[in-house]
Amino acid sequence: SGSNRQQDDETYHSSTDSSSQDVEDGLRGTYFIGGEAYQPSEEKVVSCNDENSFVTKGTSSSSFGGLEDPIGFAIISFIVLLGDSCRGVLFPILWPLVEELGGDLVVQGYTVAAFSCGRAFAAPYFGTKNVNSGCYRPVLKTALFTMIVGAIMLMQVQSFETYGLYCLIASQFVLGIGSGTLGVTRGYVAHVTTKSQRTRYIAFLTALQYAGFTVMPFVGSFFTSHFSGTANGIIALDEYTCPAIFIGALALIAILLLDHCFEDYLFEPTAKSNKKENVEISTQKESNSVLLGLSKVDLACLGCLLLNVTTKGSISCMETLGIDVAADFFQISPQSAGDVVATNGSLGVFVLFFYGFVSSYFCDIYVVAAGICTMALGILILICAKFSVITTFAYQIYASAIFLLYTLGYPIGHTAAMGLFSKLSKSNAQGALFGWFATAGSMARMVFPVLAGYVAQEGGDLVLFCFLIPLLVGSMTILLRYRRALLELLA
Repeated sequence: SGSNRQQDDETYHSSTDSSSQDVEDGLRGTYFIGGEAYQPSEEKVVSCNDENSFVTKGTSSSSFGGLEDPIGFAIISFIVLLGDSCRGVLFPILWPLVEELGGDLVVQGYTVAAFSCGRAFAAPYFGTKNVNSGCYRPVLKTALFTMIVGAIMLMQVQSFETYGLYCLIASQFVLGIGSGTLGVTRGYVAHVTTKSQRTRYIAFLTALQYAGFTVMPFVGSFFTSHFSGTANGIIALDEYTCPAIFIGALALIAILLLDHCFEDYLFEPTAKSNKKENVEISTQKESNSVLLGLSKVDLACLGCLLLNVTTKGSISCMETLGIDVAADFFQISPQSAGDVVATNGSLGVFVLFFYGFVSSYFCDIYVVAAGICTMALGILILICAKFSVITTFAYQIYASAIFLLYTLGYPIGHTAAMGLFSKLSKSNAQGALFGWFATAGSMARMVFPVLAGYVAQEGGDLVLFCFLIPLLVGSMTILLRYRRALLELLA
């Protein structure tokens, strides 16, 4: 009986080790390099603490929703929400502040573009640094400290009588740098989830990102209505400084959460030799049709980046001129316009939570096309409203256009474009790849607002809208024209 008991013990430990190994393999997921399946070895998933000591991270029976570290994911989600809240909270007050400082629509365009310029500058740097070093906490804390500096600069904008506009633009640039961690946060999700769960949780982060941009204007509208003209005391509290204090306080909370509640990870890339061999195999398989040294997959990924530019560029024009259009076309106050955008943004977040249901029935290609078409229809409504003599339902018409843009068109089209990019790119350097994807969108948010400001200043908002519709329709036409080639790559 003693030998039988020993044999049973050995069988139990063997099955337990096997089960643990399977769980760890599921946690790490399967990566694809050069079209070949690859699973990192056990030494490549480790935990990092502040003393720079690394230990292998084991599995936990208390995982939630397939996540090994639900608390860490919650902190990452909070940072994602905070990043785009820097733009959303300031939406209702940015144009009035520019006007108060003596600026015009051109300056408004530069101000909006400065945030995206900072994010475009920081996103690839933070993503590459994360991929090379492995630890998430130092990169995220650096970004959050930068965000606090930007919030302090924003608080002091009104103190500079002559250089207030320059300080405002600089503060937006610094806030953009602090928000340039999209590649890092998405890479974290790719790290702690299996491949089958990855799309679900990245879509959740996208919903939070969109919520920060479109729902958080409610906070800016609250500050506008309750703190307008109340700048007194040691710290001036008015509709312009309260948003800055709010952003800085949330960034400080995020830093404390990273220090005390976040368990860091380290992911070591594959050896250079193996990576080079896989890249050579990938080149042999995918270079059947090459244009300017680019394979079909490369061209398809480049096309996804351009779709990202088209959708984000168009929505950034509404971000730049939305308040002015509401007042000029519909005689709606900035506070009411901010409430309309925030309400429809909330509905857009709700739509994104059910995006998995949509993607299970429709291919990403057609979802992108439908989203772009809906955005073009929303802009067309604004153009028609300019020539309309009906003023009784002006608010409802404006809300309908914003509904098509912020609730349906942009969230669905942009999320589908990101999903298409993720499925086409076959690499384990997720942080760097998503960093460049974020940079492409930030470049659009940097260029389009400046052009929008100049065009609106010289020719009016109507000229700008007449330019955006052909741009959207043209990109949708090209996408559908090459849908068969994309379907072959996705197969």
